[in-house]
Amino acid sequence: MHIEIKFVKALFYLSTCTTCKRIIDQWNLPDDVEKIDLKKTPITPIQLDYLRSLVSNYLELLNNRSLILRKRNIRANELNETQIRRLILEHYSLLRRPILIYDETIFVGNNPGIVTEATKFLNEK
Repeated sequence: MHIEIKFVKALFYLSTCTTCKRIIDQWNLPDDVEKIDLKKTPITPIQLDYLRSLVSNYLELLNNRSLILRKRNIRANELNETQIRRLILEHYSLLRRPILIYDETIFVGNNPGIVTEATKFLNEK
């Protein structure tokens, strides 16, 4: 698969998410990190495919705690890659967040271990 776009430094987040705000405040983000508010600027198929190229599978990018999945009674681990990709593109809340990309290093989600790892990474920049 050929990816047409690359983000050197980008943060995908929701400005309305208190968890995202708390994490972003904790991180010492360099000024050259492009902040992309998913509610205002939905992720494109090309962007999503690029994120997928940096992780093992689309499941890693899916917010499996989303209310949308619960309301639809969807079990993420029963979906294939195409179905997960389609879901994420359907609604911004289905993308796990925040997602930090820095020179092709990616940190996905708000797991405390990931947040700590990203904090250490950013402090070394």
